[in-house]
Amino acid sequence: MPWNAARRRMDPHLFHLCRRATEHGWPLLSAIVVDKRSVPHGAMRGRPLIGFARAAERCGRIIPDGDAVAFLAAEQRRVFEWAEKERGHVLHA
Repeated sequence: MPWNAARRRMDPHLFHLCRRATEHGWPLLSAIVVDKRSVPHGAMRGRPLIGFARAAERCGRIIPDGDAVAFLAAEQRRVFEWAEKERGHVLHA
């Protein structure tokens, strides 16, 4: 399936993931969902970044200074830090 068709179908699912993460006090897990070319650096550009920022705002998240790039990077760090804590929690439970 072409990416432009798949992306539109993914948007509602990614928003639901943002909403659920917010309800549970988690970082925005969709921050690490990037296209194949962006996996090495994790950056989002253009429409994906705009969509991520809008979803975050719809969930009540504040994007400091309106800097979506910095917000994304911070959320990505939070996701990986959270995952490490969760992994440790499960291993020690």
